[in-house]
Amino acid sequence: FSYGIPFDWLDQHIDISKFFSDDIPYQAKIGTGHHAGKFSLEEMYLMDDGFFFLALAETDLKLLLTLIPEMNRTQKDGYADPNFYNKALYTKLNVCSYARNSITNLYSFIECFVNSIGYDFYLRNKNILEQKDQETLQGLKGNGYLSLEHKLEKFHQIIRADHKQKFCVTDSKQLNEPFSTFFEECKEIRDAAMHFSPNKKSIWLRPTDWTDKAKHYSEISIKVAQVFWKACFPDKDFPFYLRGLDYLECYDGAFKRLTESTTTRENNSR
Repeated sequence: FSYGIPFDWLDQHIDISKFFSDDIPYQAKIGTGHHAGKFSLEEMYLMDDGFFFLALAETDLKLLLTLIPEMNRTQKDGYADPNFYNKALYTKLNVCSYARNSITNLYSFIECFVNSIGYDFYLRNKNILEQKDQETLQGLKGNGYLSLEHKLEKFHQIIRADHKQKFCVTDSKQLNEPFSTFFEECKEIRDAAMHFSPNKKSIWLRPTDWTDKAKHYSEISIKVAQVFWKACFPDKDFPFYLRGLDYLECYDGAFKRLTESTTTRENNSR
């Protein structure tokens, strides 16, 4: 009741084609009770989280920029009022926190999305797939796990009817956009934010720089998802359950979510 019923189990037992699109990955959870008619996938939440944090970062950055001139006007003997300074400082820290979380969530979205496509194809075709391909689509290689780069390359070759390789990301000399920015810049910042060490990229950046990076990498992440999807399914539309991988719909949807949640909190506090 709380987490739903696996789509593949339902599809094997009853005809639900009139209720749900067959494009929904087999591992999706179908809602019951008051969740009836709904379904959930982890990549949906990670993608929306990434854009929601971006919306928070951009919103608080606008607030911060309005505070700076006021802080300069209220200075006394060259020092800002302590209370006002803290207000501006916390807003600055919020912007950086939101932007970092936007980047890490969007990188996680790509990892989850790739895993989901591979696993869905495995579930639907495991009876006809060779053992090696079954393991690959589950992200396995012997006793270890495949890297994201290898999954991006291998999955689409297995899934495509012609098994052609449409891009290369494991060879830096053949790395093209949007993968070059994603793996050379976005991954570097994500790794530093997730498990920082002094020899990694600094996570101390200006709020404007953090926000600019979050916005840029959100665009790159959607492009990576689009290229991977079309490499796997050249004749299919982009997945409807991910807002059709339409950047503006993802971006505007995040601000709508922020506006509605803010309105709800304000109404409840009255």
